[in-house]
Amino acid sequence: MNVEQQDKYMVFMAQEKSKYRDGYVTVEERKSYESELLLLRAFRVSDDTLPMLASRGVLA
Repeated sequence: MNVEQQDKYMVFMAQEKSKYRDGYVTVEERKSYESELLLLRAFRVSDDTLPMLASRGVLA
């Protein structure tokens, strides 16, 4: 690896470390996940699927 590539890599790694300093998920990723989860829960689940979801603990 040449010096320029190594410098770019070190800058990238520093950015990633600062982005994930509070854990494995950033605030933006958590908000995106929660909004998608709300959207998915808005869809009606058929009666055929409900027993399978309940047995997996999804409807808890």
